[in-house]
Amino acid sequence: MKTKQVYLILLLWLIALGSQAQKTKIEAIDEVYIERDTLSFPIQGQVIKDGDVIAFDIPAFGDFMSDNHILLQDVHMMFNSIVLSEFPAFVESLESGVVRFEFSEDGLSEENRRLLYNLKGGATKKIKLGIKAGDTSINFGHQSQMFFSDIDLWGWVGWVMVGGFFLFFLVMIYRFDSLLRDELPNEVNSETAKGKSGAFSFGKSQMAFWTFIIIASFIYIWAFTTDLHSINATALILLGISSSTLAAAATLDNQKTKEAEKDDKAMKDLIESRTSRRNFFKDILSDKNGMNINRFQVFIFNIVFGVAFIKSVTLDYSMPTFDETQLLLLGLSNGTYVLLKTTEKK
Repeated sequence: MKTKQVYLILLLWLIALGSQAQKTKIEAIDEVYIERDTLSFPIQGQVIKDGDVIAFDIPAFGDFMSDNHILLQDVHMMFNSIVLSEFPAFVESLESGVVRFEFSEDGLSEENRRLLYNLKGGATKKIKLGIKAGDTSINFGHQSQMFFSDIDLWGWVGWVMVGGFFLFFLVMIYRFDSLLRDELPNEVNSETAKGKSGAFSFGKSQMAFWTFIIIASFIYIWAFTTDLHSINATALILLGISSSTLAAAATLDNQKTKEAEKDDKAMKDLIESRTSRRNFFKDILSDKNGMNINRFQVFIFNIVFGVAFIKSVTLDYSMPTFDETQLLLLGLSNGTYVLLKTTEKK
C-alpha cells in the first residue's frame, strides 16, 4: 500500500513538473509601433511624444498570460528598465499578442520623471523599451527615442539663464574690473600708483574662469534634466585649485609689497610691474620682463580642461569626472606657477 502511495506521489509530481515545463514563455518582442492620429508606425526612426500610444507585438502573449496566471494590471511598460506602472496596459484581445500603453508626460510619477529626465541627452533622449509582466522582463532589441516637451521648454529657459548669467558676468567685470586686477599699493609713500590701473591678475582670472564655467554648467544641467545634484568632486577640486592658487599668489604679492615699502625705488619698480599694459593676455601671461613660460603653460592647461568640461556638460548633460592624474597635472602646473612667482619681478 505504501509503495502505491509513493508511486502516486511521484506520478503527481511528474505531472506537475510537466505542466510547469509546458508553460508558455515570451522570448522576444517582435515589433513596437507608435499609434498617433489613427496612424501606426514602426518605432524605428520615430520619436515617442506625449500622448502617443505604444503598441508591443509579443508572440504568444495571451498564452503566456493565462499559463502563468498573470493579470493585465500586472503588465507594465519599461523605459531603460524603469518600470512605468502609472500607465495601464490595454488590449483588444489577448490572442492578438498586441499590448498597448498610452504615454503621458504629465502622468509620470515624480520618481520616474526624475529618473527619465536625468538620462543623458537633451529634450530627446535615447531609451530602451521593454515590458514587465509579473516577474518576467524583456526588452525590445532596438534603441528608441523619446521627446520630453517639458525639458524642451526648460532647455530654452536654461539657455536664456546661462546667457543672462554670462552677460551679468561680463557687466560685472566691465563695471568692476578691479575684481580681476592686481591691487596697487596705496600707502602715502606710493604716490606713483595714483591714476594707474593694476594689471589683470592671473590668479583672479583663473578663479573667475572656473567659477563661471561651473555655475553656468549647473544652470544648464538643471534646466535640461532637473538635476540639482550635478556638482561633483571634480568641480569642487577645480574650484579648490584655482582658489588656493589665488590665495598663495596674493600672499606672495603682499610679502613683496611689504619688502618694497622700505625702498622708494623698489616700490616704484613694483608699481610699474603691476601696472596694466592695457592688454588682458599680456597682463596675465607676463611679468616685468615680458611673457614667461610657466604662466603660458598653466593658461593652456586651463583652456584645455575648460573645453573638455564644457563639452561633457553640453553633450552628456553631466559634469565630467577627471581622474587623479589629470587633476594632478593641473594642480602641478598651478603649483609651479606659484613657486616661480617668487622669482618674478611682479
